[in-house]
Parts: sequence; C-alpha cells; structure tokens
Amino acid sequence: MLGEKVGLRSYSLRKKKEFEELFQNGKRVADGYLATFFLAKAEKKIGIIVSKKVSKKAVIRNKIRRRIREIYRLNREDMPQGWMTVIAKRSTAEADFPSLKKAFLSLHKRI
Repeated sequence: MLGEKVGLRSYSLRKKKEFEELFQNGKRVADGYLATFFLAKAEKKIGIIVSKKVSKKAVIRNKIRRRIREIYRLNREDMPQGWMTVIAKRSTAEADFPSLKKAFLSLHKRI
C-alpha cells in the first residue's frame, strides 16, 4: 500500500557486493541535488549515501538521509523494480523537503 510503514532493513542495500554490482552495472542519472544508480532486479532495494563532503555535521547528514528515506517510502509503489542508490550532493544540505522530493521524483522518471 502507498505510504505503508515498512522496516528499513527490509528494503535496504547493505552488503558491499550489492553496492559494487550496482555501481559497475547500473545506470547513472544525476541532477542538482542528487545522483542515482539504478539496476533492474527482482526486488526493490535502496541505498542512501550522504558523505562528509555534503556536511561535516552528522545531524545534517542524518536529516538528509531521513528525508530521502521518507520520500522513497511514500513513493515506493511507483518506483521501478530494482536496486537503486541515491547519492546526495553538496547542494542537498540547503535543499528543503519539497525541492528534494521534486528532484528525487524527476530523477526516477528519467530511469
């Protein structure tokens, strides 16, 4: 169901081999706030990467992760089947929730 609460672990990319396969074989799409890699697979999984280059403060990096995770959770049913990694760019630290949501959804229309 749309907006259904699902535990993060059930749809997270967690293993190094999963990330390596995604980066080597996936399709890369980017815009001003986010970059994403996508690889068609049987299950839907997401990995969120927010490095210290985005912000030195962990509070801000975690806030960005929470926002991206929530956008994904609310729109999970509309996302294509497969693995994706969302990488935050430096400009993401200044982005508000609506503009981040708009950027995220426009990226996934381009996949």
